Amino acid sequence: AYNPDQYVIGYVSIGETAELFTDLSGNPLDIYFLDANGDPIEDVNWNAYYVDARKPLWHDYILNKYLPELYAEGFDGVFLDLVDIITYVNPSQGIDFTVSKSGMADLIKAIKLKFPDKKTIINGGYSLLVGGPDDVRSSIDAIMIESFSSTWADNTVDSSGAFNENYHAYPKDSYDYRIMEELAWQINPIRFEYDEDGEVVRDAGGEPVRTNDFFHVMALDYVKNTSSAQMDIMVEAVERAWDYYFLPAAGVKELW
Repeated sequence: AYNPDQYVIGYVSIGETAELFTDLSGNPLDIYFLDANGDPIEDVNWNAYYVDARKPLWHDYILNKYLPELYAEGFDGVFLDLVDIITYVNPSQGIDFTVSKSGMADLIKAIKLKFPDKKTIINGGYSLLVGGPDDVRSSIDAIMIESFSSTWADNTVDSSGAFNENYHAYPKDSYDYRIMEELAWQINPIRFEYDEDGEVVRDAGGEPVRTNDFFHVMALDYVKNTSSAQMDIMVEAVERAWDYYFLPAAGVKELW
């Protein structure tokens, strides 16, 4: 009521379910990726189960159950988490979720088509912004980049296969830092106009000129506490996000 430009966004995990959904007989619903034994594949980091976005039943759940219930509570839009499972490949575990890319794109498009007046924000899913039949840029209002400058995880796992926690900023000469830098330079030419010299075109007020495919980018970085070292990480992450005209935020892994 006080700020018409402020939106309240609901959360839906579009790539996993926190519990295993079953039918009346106790069998898993036909919405999951299955292992060699025919059992739903579990995400040990979050104690959840990976959803196959190609499954019609999952589309029905999202479009006709979850989102109508969400919007009935007055939310202005939805944050779709775990879109990025479409990139997961782990041959040792028999995982190749890339086959669900088109299904995920179709679902996101269907969400915007059914709820055109609601904000649609996706978490990850950069491969859905590069053109072709699976491009969803006209169906989203924003995308989130997690761990743009800092992360909560290191590259080692514990006995269960979950990532060990290690809150740190990416060194500027690291692979992760360079990957995020490249990602920013891939995304911004979609959002803003650039001249032949590769410089962003600005309006009379000095702001970048938006393209017709403009969408917001939210950069979520991770800091563990308010210690001096962690606060330095947050400040650097926020400033780097603003440099790319991303909307910055920082928090712990669980976000509470």
